[in-house]
Amino acid sequence: MEKVLRNTAATITVTFYNGSSPAEADGAVTVTAVKGDGTTLFTLPATNEIAVGVYSIVIPPQAALNTFVLTWAGTFTGTPITIETDVEIVGGFYFSIAELRGFDKVLENTTRFPTDALVNARDVVETEFEDICARAFVQRYHREEALVPDTDTALLWTEKPEVTNINSVTVDGVDQTAWVAAGYFKRDKYSPRALVVSTEAQSALYANDVTMEYEYGMRRVPRLIKEKALKRAKQFLVGQNSTMDERATTMLIPDVGTVNLATPGMRGSETGVPDIDVVLERFKIDGGAGVY
Repeated sequence: MEKVLRNTAATITVTFYNGSSPAEADGAVTVTAVKGDGTTLFTLPATNEIAVGVYSIVIPPQAALNTFVLTWAGTFTGTPITIETDVEIVGGFYFSIAELRGFDKVLENTTRFPTDALVNARDVVETEFEDICARAFVQRYHREEALVPDTDTALLWTEKPEVTNINSVTVDGVDQTAWVAAGYFKRDKYSPRALVVSTEAQSALYANDVTMEYEYGMRRVPRLIKEKALKRAKQFLVGQNSTMDERATTMLIPDVGTVNLATPGMRGSETGVPDIDVVLERFKIDGGAGVY
């Protein structure tokens, strides 16, 4: 999924193929963006780049966080073909690409480490950290359907923790977003996954189909998370440069004995890097899933 920073224009590129070879369209290629709620955001003509089969569009700056699907459509040798790509508008990144290049001199080599490779490493690290900790360290968007309030506690439990802004609310297909400005939903001070529902809205929500679009996560990446994310991204790019078999879990040292190695998934280790694991442990929210 392509990630684009809020209020920033971004160029998205795809390549059409005929078998294994890039192919040019018979005519124009158009791109339609459909948001998470199913509404169309825009339809734009794609630019035919110099390279064969390569087409691009510039996504206009988006103020609201969201996810949408881009459908690229054209006719190739008389056959209509479509390609779908996913885009997420995010509130921030763990670090900039410039910060990653400056983290270690080896990453300044743009030939060995092109920008696309650094962007991919950053995406992998963000997903890994958020899956492990079950929380987002930047602002993200989520659309959730079939929310059910707890009739005993008047709490609405969300899939994602730490909701910071509710963009829309519908009940049985009726827009009730005005409830947000009216203060009908408040963050519960005891649980990061709960919203307190006011008495005015409780009866309307019970036994009804509730859909909510919201932003969640931290407004600023914690310094420790950023530091470990940079280190982890470098590891993905450069590798460990170790002669030891990656399947090894222990090692025998003469005059010392058997030593247990930090191994992902064993003895509480998540990444296999102790100083990264200890920081991630501090930021974990118990239960639930991270990013998917």
